[in-house]
Amino acid sequence: MRIVNNSLMVILIALIGFSCSQQNNEQVETDSSDQVSPGPHWDGEPLDPYDILRNYYQALGGLETVKQHKSSYMRGSIEVVGAGLEGIFEQWNKYPIFSKEFLDLKVMTQTSGDNGEYRWELDMNGNLQIKRDQNTLQARELSALTADYEHLNPESEIFKIRFLGVDTAAAKYCYVLEITNSLNEDTTLEYYDSSTYLLIKKIEDSQGHQTHTVYSDYREVEGVLYSFHQHITIMPIKQELDVMVEQLEVNVSMDSSLFQPPQTDSRDYSFANGKFVENIPIKYIHDHVFIQSEVEGEKNWWILDCGAGKTVVSAEYAQQLGLDVQGNITGGGAGNTVEVSLATLPPLSIDQLQFDSQIVVVIEIKPFMTRLMRTEVVGILGYDFLSRFVTKIDYARELISFYDQDYFNYEGPGTVIDAPLEDNMFVVEAAVDSIYQGKWRLDIGATGLGFHFPYAQQEKLLELNGVPTIGFGAGGEIHSKLYRFNKFEIAEYTVDDPIIAIPLEKGEGALADRRYMGNLGNTVLRHFILYLDYPGQTVILEPGDNYEKVFPTDHSGLGIWDGDQGVEIFFVAEGTPGDQAGLEKGDVIEEINGQSVEEFAGLQEIRDVFKQPPGTEVVLSVIRDGQTVDINLILEDLFADLE
Repeated sequence: MRIVNNSLMVILIALIGFSCSQQNNEQVETDSSDQVSPGPHWDGEPLDPYDILRNYYQALGGLETVKQHKSSYMRGSIEVVGAGLEGIFEQWNKYPIFSKEFLDLKVMTQTSGDNGEYRWELDMNGNLQIKRDQNTLQARELSALTADYEHLNPESEIFKIRFLGVDTAAAKYCYVLEITNSLNEDTTLEYYDSSTYLLIKKIEDSQGHQTHTVYSDYREVEGVLYSFHQHITIMPIKQELDVMVEQLEVNVSMDSSLFQPPQTDSRDYSFANGKFVENIPIKYIHDHVFIQSEVEGEKNWWILDCGAGKTVVSAEYAQQLGLDVQGNITGGGAGNTVEVSLATLPPLSIDQLQFDSQIVVVIEIKPFMTRLMRTEVVGILGYDFLSRFVTKIDYARELISFYDQDYFNYEGPGTVIDAPLEDNMFVVEAAVDSIYQGKWRLDIGATGLGFHFPYAQQEKLLELNGVPTIGFGAGGEIHSKLYRFNKFEIAEYTVDDPIIAIPLEKGEGALADRRYMGNLGNTVLRHFILYLDYPGQTVILEPGDNYEKVFPTDHSGLGIWDGDQGVEIFFVAEGTPGDQAGLEKGDVIEEINGQSVEEFAGLQEIRDVFKQPPGTEVVLSVIRDGQTVDINLILEDLFADLE
């Protein structure tokens, strides 16, 4: 099928995905909004889908002629519509699955390929990643089978094709085919012009990403028609891309070396001793990992987050540094979508680790970070930062170490866990209560454990009677309920009484990804010394000093942050002690047990008051509608009556 290689779309999706990539998990459907009565070329009886495919290849120039095109080179222009970003792309393809894609959007470049043995990618900072996760392996096998035209075999044990009916696409009556396969859950809808049989539109739901592509401007190249214009919409964020092919050559001689990844990564960092830097102090508060970094002689706090696909700086910090901010792209946050831009960050240093300038994402993150944490944070160090090293985080001792991959050799007492990278995030096997078992995305930027909505829906976890809560991510509010399970199991380790968030709505962000059970965050990881080995695609867990520690949890049902008037209650969970005591959203806490909130060290110390043992009485003085109200709050185990 003669189109721009789907691999180019993958790196485009990776570009605009903020938190490990944008996900869409609705079942693919025909365009019901464009549904029309049957066209003149269909009498209402089901058609043979393989006849339609045979007519398609005949329309292209004949199947045998198509098969003679064993390689191709394509060059053209690409625009991220409405984002102020445009550039060029190049693409090389060689039978059966050799490929290479290059994208240059001026502010950044990305390259990916397949050397016939494995798929590889260079991120926008030049770091090499070998793709060996199950999703990629299955996609490669499907590509090879498609290159051998296995999809045209009605008896295929891999591909299943069925005729769905007639619909419209690009103002044309089209025959619609649904293509599924036995290797994964990918679903494709293809719309063929009922008059010419040319492919007009394709909807691909692949590896959690959904793309809508409209094909036009077919031109003949050595006896075969190719589409020279493709308009792509990435759903559900509705980011549009416009692709114009300007040069296309077929049966070009290509040496196999063209498809090989670079021999070495781009080393844009250095250690003072050439090998590592150990035991850098960090802060572990609010169930986040904070680290200091120096830029242009000034030190600031950053959050460490392997769930962030790109390193992020706040819009205010970008302005302070005078960065040239470009583009306006829709990306994916944890619970929803978020508008992002790109900029180049000056060199930064962390202790004895020095970085060259980096391409970063610019987002307005300061307001909710400051409100929730009362900590001045200028950015988030994400995957593109962490993937350069092996990183060791000792949660209990609040220390972090970075090791050059060429000099790291683990000989400790912990357990090495295979954790292939999928969408730049480690994926591990784990279980809840020995009942719910599957793949979890490890995310040190996540405060705790959280199921993904599709999995929670599938396992009927939405029916559990949990405690309502609101969380926050780059995409905004995330409404969930909390439920205390018996145990969380990973490798040979068990964490008792885990509290896991169950999302109440699907949303449009990472938590809507149906490929995984959920996100594995810091309320589990804080029990361990954690190693993140990106080059080896493994994680290592060692029981830390807090392995057996029972961490106190909230016994109030209150959500507090720094509001405009002071420490404000932004959420009161129904039926919890806070609700029963009469506290309300918008109340501003003035005193706790007679002590001014200004005398507390921060929001964490105030939250710790509400984590005291059940039965503890807490006297709050709050300002409501300009009046001071004294309220007695009796703390309780929020989950005692739910189990």
